[in-house]
Amino acid sequence: MLDPVSRAFANAIDDEPVTEEEERAVAEAHKGFEGNAGIDQVVAELAFTMEARRARRT
Repeated sequence: MLDPVSRAFANAIDDEPVTEEEERAVAEAHKGFEGNAGIDQVVAELAFTMEARRARRT
C-alpha cells in the first residue's frame, strides 16, 4: 500500500510534450553509452594509466 504522495506520483500523467532540445540531449547522452566511449575519453583526459597508478603507490 502506498502513501498518498507516492500514489499521486504513481498515477500522474506526463502530458507535457518533449521539446527538441530535450530530444537532442537524450540522444547525446545515449551516444555516450555506446561501447563505453565516454569512460575511455575520461580515462584518456585524466591520464589514468597503470604507469601513473604504480607511480603514485611508491
